[in-house]
Amino acid sequence: MIWGVGMRMRMRSALLAGAVVSVIAGLLVPTGAAAQSGARGVTATTIKVAGLGFADQLGDGSIGAQARFARANRDHELPGGRKIDYTEFADDKADPTTALSEARRLVQQEGVFAIVPTLSPNLGQGQFFDQQHVPYFGWGIAASYCHPGYGFAVSGCLLPENPTITDNNWARTITNYYNDTKKPKPWSVAIVNEDTPAGKTSTAIVLAQFQADGFKVTYAKPSMPGPPAVVGDFSPYVNAVLTSNNGKAPDLVVLSIGSTNAFAFVKALNAAGYKGDISLSFYDPRIVALLKDTIVITPFGPFESDAPAMKQLISDVKAFKPDVTLGLAVEAGYLSADMFIKAMQKVGKDPTPEKLQKVASTMTYKLSGVQCPTTFPTAWKHGTDGTGLVKSNGTTWQIVEPYTPVNTCAPMIPLKGHPKSI
Repeated sequence: MIWGVGMRMRMRSALLAGAVVSVIAGLLVPTGAAAQSGARGVTATTIKVAGLGFADQLGDGSIGAQARFARANRDHELPGGRKIDYTEFADDKADPTTALSEARRLVQQEGVFAIVPTLSPNLGQGQFFDQQHVPYFGWGIAASYCHPGYGFAVSGCLLPENPTITDNNWARTITNYYNDTKKPKPWSVAIVNEDTPAGKTSTAIVLAQFQADGFKVTYAKPSMPGPPAVVGDFSPYVNAVLTSNNGKAPDLVVLSIGSTNAFAFVKALNAAGYKGDISLSFYDPRIVALLKDTIVITPFGPFESDAPAMKQLISDVKAFKPDVTLGLAVEAGYLSADMFIKAMQKVGKDPTPEKLQKVASTMTYKLSGVQCPTTFPTAWKHGTDGTGLVKSNGTTWQIVEPYTPVNTCAPMIPLKGHPKSI
């Protein structure tokens, strides 16, 4: 599965409706090297951390984190000369029970100071980390990043419960692209989603975005069956979209659906002779040929960027693992580690989890050209996405709208009372 901005929209309802894993309180004091500072996982020379997440789909985030930690250790970036001892990336298998078990093991048996990165849509163990005062830094694709505590997402909270506002980055970035290319107005758009709880929420969000930016929305329905159902014939959905603009095709088709359906829908649109724009949220070098001529939004700065911070990121990652395929998981892991390092620098020479939580809860994290400013405590309420736009020529991604904070990251628009579909 390829992860993108639309993925977190589709996960919003599904995650919030998931079972809540109960947590038994009580911290067991870890054994092992003497924690000379008095804090778990801290010695006179090291800070012990580990990663946790869905290894099958997001495991490359560990490479990004380790690459950033390697530079920090080499350049003596932590106060007191301590080095980061990164032990492992524990696999939660996207299973809440496994996630809690691995969280317990890392804290109570391995004695880690913090979890970096945390990359999973099923971060139910966040309650456990909060209870045990375990800081965790990651990508905000889990609901546990949406309340004050010990969890800090580089992107802020992307899955708020019962959201009443949303960012407007997808629509606004395409608006900027159309203005730059002088595309004649009015612009029309059809929004395709899946008939799932998450798909219904996503429809309301994307519909609100494009209406707020003045698009004529001709179609916005969660009509397509979602996984595990398999769509055998896409023609009814394609025909509905291509006749939605008073019998004609819209200028733009936005696919806020899962990767399997999205890739097949692109193929079906092309086969039907559609000449307009198709926009998705799946940015990855491995699918550039599959998505030829589509325009894709990126939740972080794209790797094709010439921003100095992106060049540094790529240099760090390639120095650590030259043959790695650059993807969103790598980027999310790197940013999580970078945020952790910058917070630790503010903590000083005598770190404790409580000091780190206090510092991070009021910090602003940014990496110019790669991640827009994320300011806590506001970031516990909603996400702070910037967005870029790239287009596939069949061989490479080409930047058509640079990654920038849109109106200080995200122009927020209301959702309360907004129609769910049209």
